[in-house]
Amino acid sequence: MVVYSPTNVAPVEEVEKFYEDLRTTVRDVPAHNFLAILGDFSARLGPDDTPFTYHDSTNRNGEHLAALLTEHELLAANTLFRKRMGKRWTFQDRATGMTRQLDYILVRRKWRTSILNAESYSTFDSVGSDHRVVSTRVRLSLSVPKPSPRIHYDWEAFSQSPDLQARYTVEVRNRFQLLATEEGPSTAYERFVAANMEATRECVPTMERIRVSPRSRHPEVVQARAKVEEARRSFDRERTTERRGVLNEVKQLLFSTYDKIEGEELMEKVRRVEAAQGEQQYGESWRVINEMSGRKRSKEGQVAGCSPEERVTSWFTHFRDLLGTHPTVDGAEKVITAVLTNLEIDDGPFTLSKFATVKSTLKQGKSAGLDGIPPEVLKNCDLDDIILEICNLALMENNKPDIWSLSNIIPVPKSGDLSKPDNYRGISLTCNVSGPHEGGTI
Repeated sequence: MVVYSPTNVAPVEEVEKFYEDLRTTVRDVPAHNFLAILGDFSARLGPDDTPFTYHDSTNRNGEHLAALLTEHELLAANTLFRKRMGKRWTFQDRATGMTRQLDYILVRRKWRTSILNAESYSTFDSVGSDHRVVSTRVRLSLSVPKPSPRIHYDWEAFSQSPDLQARYTVEVRNRFQLLATEEGPSTAYERFVAANMEATRECVPTMERIRVSPRSRHPEVVQARAKVEEARRSFDRERTTERRGVLNEVKQLLFSTYDKIEGEELMEKVRRVEAAQGEQQYGESWRVINEMSGRKRSKEGQVAGCSPEERVTSWFTHFRDLLGTHPTVDGAEKVITAVLTNLEIDDGPFTLSKFATVKSTLKQGKSAGLDGIPPEVLKNCDLDDIILEICNLALMENNKPDIWSLSNIIPVPKSGDLSKPDNYRGISLTCNVSGPHEGGTI
């Protein structure tokens, strides 16, 4: 945007009209766009308004310009850098020879890091203008939004702490009421999920990040290295055969210390594998084994596509075709005659005892579904009456939460070209709360 302001002696109404039109134009430019306003503002800015200016005070036009900068979060680029006074002025009066700073390049404050330099040049003196060229060097600095760090909760510690389980149960019950008659199951289940999320943040401990100290910082290694440094300095002062022998001895001591520490670390990992195996924590066992053997993580790839949306469409099409379509059955409305009647099959609502039997088959340590409720909550917290109410609505009235019909498909790479969806197998994660309903129905 290029502008030319009325002079400092122009009528006030004319100056105010200019800045009002300029404000309107600036407001029409989207806030995320890079905006540069280049112009002769006939304005002097003092040190109270800009960091590195040519003048000691602000004139009338400068006050209007300073107000514009503040209102729209703009910066005068050629006042941001500490330059010598000869590089700051932009105008020279031909009659008096006095120099002034009247021309500015305005940019938005959010793009400050993209402005690398701005100053005045006398490059085009040959054109006979009383203004100098004001130039700025720009390199767009586009900041990528950082994703919020994922919080890893220690559900293993939760499953072993009755106090945490009791607190969790109270938190959920305080935030959730049983289903009301005027409320659908999807809405009620959303409130139940929200109550569990709040209880998780309040009661479940987070997993501490394991920081492995390098062997070079082990106290024994530090002590052995200090002996090597001392022996080296002694040998540098007097290069005798005896001192060379001492230096070689302490070097061998340092190497053997490293080997000793490495052996101790391996034995500690073996004990961790044995302990995890005894507690049936097979995932932890394999993690430590892979760490010991140096085995790399599973290979990863990306399905071919020009955009994330296109890759999602490829995944959806692949798994939709893989799972098949609804079959076409002739005579689907034909009544099938019962072969066996009067069977002792209970088709009534679930009872607490039956629900407890199904719940006992749940295995802890598995991933949560789309609702984020892990099996540790269902297994250890006294929420049976709430979950039973939801399950009975789904069983007796065929009125279940919508989220139960969804599953999260996790692609696991196989061999071959990983840009093709065919070289992945899918693992489907459903809501754990729907498990007792499905198990009880079966």
